[in-house]
Amino acid sequence: MSALAEFVAYLKSNAPEGLDSQTAGSVDNPKQLNLEGAAQQGPVSATAPPVSQPIKISPINPPLSVDIGKLQFKAWRVSVDKSIKDQDVTGAVTWGSSADHVVSIDNKGLASAKAASGSAMITATDPTSGFTASTQVTLTGALMPTLSPSEQDQAEIFADMEEALGKTPPDEAAIKRLTAAGGGKALDLLVREYARPDKVAAGGGKVLDLLVKNLPDPPDRTTITAAIEARFNIKMKDIDASGSADDKAEGSKSIKQIYLTMLKVPEADVRNNPSLKEIDRQPGKNFPYYDPNTKQAVLPLGRADDPGNPIGNTTARTDSHGKLIPAELGEVEEDCKPTDNTPPTYLSWSALHEIAHGVDDKKNIMGGKGGNAFAGWQTHSVDDVAAAAAAWLGYDVNYTKALLGGATEASVPPAPMPKNITKAEVWEGRRAHAVAWCKAVVVGNELWQKQAESEANAVGKERRVYQQGGPGDTWVSYKLEARSKGITGYQFRAAGEWFSELYAAYYTGMLKPSHPYVAWLKKVDK
Repeated sequence: MSALAEFVAYLKSNAPEGLDSQTAGSVDNPKQLNLEGAAQQGPVSATAPPVSQPIKISPINPPLSVDIGKLQFKAWRVSVDKSIKDQDVTGAVTWGSSADHVVSIDNKGLASAKAASGSAMITATDPTSGFTASTQVTLTGALMPTLSPSEQDQAEIFADMEEALGKTPPDEAAIKRLTAAGGGKALDLLVREYARPDKVAAGGGKVLDLLVKNLPDPPDRTTITAAIEARFNIKMKDIDASGSADDKAEGSKSIKQIYLTMLKVPEADVRNNPSLKEIDRQPGKNFPYYDPNTKQAVLPLGRADDPGNPIGNTTARTDSHGKLIPAELGEVEEDCKPTDNTPPTYLSWSALHEIAHGVDDKKNIMGGKGGNAFAGWQTHSVDDVAAAAAAWLGYDVNYTKALLGGATEASVPPAPMPKNITKAEVWEGRRAHAVAWCKAVVVGNELWQKQAESEANAVGKERRVYQQGGPGDTWVSYKLEARSKGITGYQFRAAGEWFSELYAAYYTGMLKPSHPYVAWLKKVDK
């Protein structure tokens, strides 16, 4: 079905109460209709009267499918000076038909089928010069009911939007103006037209981006879902918190924001990325995550404009419940402090963070492109961590391992005091220190979010921070000094999080150009 055929069918199937709601038929040949202004030219049929210049009309000798019933003609005043564009005089010329009972035409150049078959000569006359231009239109197919005045206005706006998109570059100002003039349905249909995988693959992605950018908030759910899936070749799943209008609106706004956020990164990171197959918004989630097995990014529900978490935080603060939140970072190097740009929303930052996991999964950036070296990231078994801690703290390794494995202090008997320790209070002090250290480094304490605790619990000459990055045997470590180049505390949860937070900061404009890792990011994320 052609773009306009689909649009008319869309208008008919979505007609408001009181308007004609008969559904338009389909067009077998998508080339039957051409609304590209004067883009096509050719000789007038031998049966047509001579065409006088300097005006021309388009399309030339078109068929008019009565399944559609409408065809927009355009008239152009031709400039003798080739450096000057032809002038659109569609609304200024006098339009006429040689057979009004077959094809009629109004003063805006919109032709209407009035019979089941036949042909008519369409003529435009320039009243200022007397010049005329003519072309023959031939009816095909079966008759479609007449459009209502409101539907006719939408059809004309649709034609004008197609004309604006056909320019090089596309006329975004015209798209905005036409949308503001009531072309919302036309814009929706054009998005769906350009949201076809074949059109995106053929280079139409940039046009689709422009259209999505101009969609209202909230956009139509079907339209924006089709757009994001076609543009990036992913599955978009949105499960609203409820069926309320507000929850549905936030879902649609969020999909649009995710779409526009994905335009900030290299296209290969988000389009046809085998490590990013699906993006979900799900209720019941209070944090975003990436599943490397399903290649799925999951985002929690929330408002599209919810503010993001602090970036570059170096001071303690109190949350909305009165709870004291310790400073995430300490003294950060000047080049590594965030820019003064407006911080991104929670949704935009989270989307970029999870996209980064997909990029890392695809390219092995941390493991294969030098990322782990920046903070000295290492992975460990619980035995490794217990051995390092016991050596540093001077207490029993098995006792330490038991606590790291989840045993409570009360359930593990103190280790026997060795012969080289002569004072019981010294040995007990070491045990208490081991208990405190184990509580600090297990996942539930979120040590990565706490600068002061990270400093207090770093071990060895290298001042290495050991911690459990997630449930189970997911132990990691990094060099404490790396936090002086940090952008958030969460960046130091694990190697993958280090890259993902840096990636989100870079593509939201929160990294200074002088940041020491910017050159590396540009290199590895080509």
